[in-house]
Amino acid sequence: MSSVVRSSRSRAGRGGLFLVLAVVSGIIPAAVFARPADGATVPQAPGAPAVSSQTYPADTFGGGPGVPGDFTFTPAGTGSPVDHYVWRLDNAVSPSCNGVEAGTVKPTVPGGPVTTTIAPAGSGPHVLSAWACDSAETPSARTDYSFSVKDAAAPVAAWQFEGDTRSQFAGLRYAGAGSAPFAPGKLGQAVPVSGRPGDYLATSARVLDLGKSFSVSAWVDAADLSKRRVVLSQDGARTSGFALQYLETGKWAFSLSGSDVANPVVRSAVSTAAPATGVWTHLAGVYNAAAHTATLYVDGQAQQTILATASGGAGPLVLGGGLAAGARADLFHGAIDEVTAFGRALSAADVTTLYNQNGFPTGLSATREYTLDGDTADATGADGTLTGANVAYGPGYSDSPGRSATDDSIGHGRGQALAGTGAVTSSPVVDTAGGLAVSAWVKLDKPGCYTFAAQGGTSGDAFSLGATSDSLEFGLSTTGGLWRWAKTSITPHLGKWTHLTGVHDVLAGKERLYVDGTLAAETTIPAGTAWRSTGPFRIGAFAGSIDQVQVWDRALPAAEVAELANTAVLRANYQLDGTTTDSVSGVTGTPGGSFQLTTDDDGADVGRFPFDGAAQVEGPRPQNFRSDRSFTAEAWVKHTWTEADAEREKQRDPSDPAGVDKAGRTALGANSASSSPYLLGYRGAQDANGTWRPRWNWTLGTTQVTPDGDAESGVWTHLAGTYDAVTHQACLYATTDAYEYSPKCVGDVTGWNGASDLEDLFLGRGRVNGQDSDHWYGDLRGIRVYSGVLDQQHINVDTILDHP
Repeated sequence: MSSVVRSSRSRAGRGGLFLVLAVVSGIIPAAVFARPADGATVPQAPGAPAVSSQTYPADTFGGGPGVPGDFTFTPAGTGSPVDHYVWRLDNAVSPSCNGVEAGTVKPTVPGGPVTTTIAPAGSGPHVLSAWACDSAETPSARTDYSFSVKDAAAPVAAWQFEGDTRSQFAGLRYAGAGSAPFAPGKLGQAVPVSGRPGDYLATSARVLDLGKSFSVSAWVDAADLSKRRVVLSQDGARTSGFALQYLETGKWAFSLSGSDVANPVVRSAVSTAAPATGVWTHLAGVYNAAAHTATLYVDGQAQQTILATASGGAGPLVLGGGLAAGARADLFHGAIDEVTAFGRALSAADVTTLYNQNGFPTGLSATREYTLDGDTADATGADGTLTGANVAYGPGYSDSPGRSATDDSIGHGRGQALAGTGAVTSSPVVDTAGGLAVSAWVKLDKPGCYTFAAQGGTSGDAFSLGATSDSLEFGLSTTGGLWRWAKTSITPHLGKWTHLTGVHDVLAGKERLYVDGTLAAETTIPAGTAWRSTGPFRIGAFAGSIDQVQVWDRALPAAEVAELANTAVLRANYQLDGTTTDSVSGVTGTPGGSFQLTTDDDGADVGRFPFDGAAQVEGPRPQNFRSDRSFTAEAWVKHTWTEADAEREKQRDPSDPAGVDKAGRTALGANSASSSPYLLGYRGAQDANGTWRPRWNWTLGTTQVTPDGDAESGVWTHLAGTYDAVTHQACLYATTDAYEYSPKCVGDVTGWNGASDLEDLFLGRGRVNGQDSDHWYGDLRGIRVYSGVLDQQHINVDTILDHP
């Protein structure tokens, strides 16, 4: 389905008054007006527009972060004529239709379609909301167009020069005699070049297509700037298609040749300050083929953007020299480190991140990815398929991997996992002498000494991620035959999914083991003692299950490991749209007391909980959900508190002249023998002056998270509570159609899983001090529970998709 039309709470829908003016120069068609029962004539709203895009097709992946895409708005052909359209991305606040607000696009032909360009900033799911507006500033119903943005593409090549010239792009060779020398670099080692003939490096084939957008970057330490010096270029037949270089004018430059001839027209974006020798400097050149622009960045800061069109450059990529009139020229003198080439135009934020990470492209997806969701294929498409005898599968942790090269969707349910059987590749998948990381979700059925993942050699394994009966461990075998272990004293949890990540950080000389995203153990491994294995990678057979195995050819920083463990997986989804069924498990929640499935005043399906404190919906604890791990809870809520309720409260408590609802009201909570481990909803609270205020509330144990600003009764509000078990932070997000509360976060929080893994989920009530308590009063809709932490972008998408 390409788009969903939702009723708009427009001024007409709220019973607003309209003044009908006579039009002297023409006649307004009678069909434009509607006559309600009271005889008053009001204008009809335009029909909801259709939305389409070639760059970002509906309900699938397209484009990329920051990639401009076409979006076409087409009139419905009903209602009043369309004057203009208004769009909002991940934001469903109704428009004013005043013709000048953000997101306004006007068709060239009155009442016709219009195409505009929109560049979504982040990857993952998005919702584009659109309205048609007429000349009377009346909006149509809202159209929601759902699409997903592909992950940013990884570099097509990256060289760290840690004692070799390896990259995922094979074939970088030293042009001189022997092999390339290495010296201390910006990060680890670098390649020093002298500026003499033959002292440069080149690939065996083209790396970048200069007819498309591309970006290049490198750290350089210039030893001599007495003449033109080229850091990085790509050959054409007669000249370099581009050059990241130093010009004899005393400036760094990113230069593009207009044609592949001996003396082409060259356009250069240049630096503002003069370069210096003996100083490490980060250079980045970005070419945007769609805009025909070239931008130079120095130390993460944009220097100049020029109009230019790249041409030629179909030959090899060259490090330390250029090509002029068909001959090697302008050789660099100094050191070059951390060279990266992208087949896309980096944003300014991307370049800043690259600079802040010392030029190393962090955040890249795994080089091998085994989802194990019914098969043992490597999802990245590399030659790394696992094979095994009698491979068996069972219930998994998730059907979607974290930080994936192939799948950027949120997991929905548990998927499948490899259960009790092992599998092996036919060849190595990672260089065990260099930086690496391996991660997996693991669940043990009984204690024992197990290998979860390893890569072997002629005389044993080079690394191993595994467990003993009383510990979890990650180890590397050294050239002396000794093992170095990062080992915890954490006893493996039987029957519970645990996320493990082992990291070998060559530059720091460390092995690290992370458990559920948190550093659990670290040990030192002397430089150069890890060896390069030639054997296959394998997943071990053990008494338990393993899911979402990923391997990286680099050391993951702590933040990325935490993201892996916090990957969001939808565990329960009660929409209450005419049914109490959880769409994830298929289980129907059990209604109790006076609970009703009904419709609200706008005709939306809702679950209604009267004031009597007896209504609830009970469902099973979601599979693989633990509230002592990172998780997210969401709900659309409409808290009821009428004038009669306020008057009754004033009589009960004369000290409160406003008659505020002082009770706790739980939209979503968990059962417990004592108190619920979490409660999402409403709670009356006293401010610093002792005045009672109505507030939204997210409770975890004894921690209360309450955003500033009063809760509005009778107004649909989306609440999202998150708990990050790695940072021990709890946050509450709240938004209405017209207002977004400032997110509120509280630190030093420790989650609790309740007294039993069998405790149920409750909609509409909680549990406090052993008593059923905090019953909801009002309507609920769109209740979701996730393992992992949703970011605000995904919360915004749920806010729109689940809107009553």
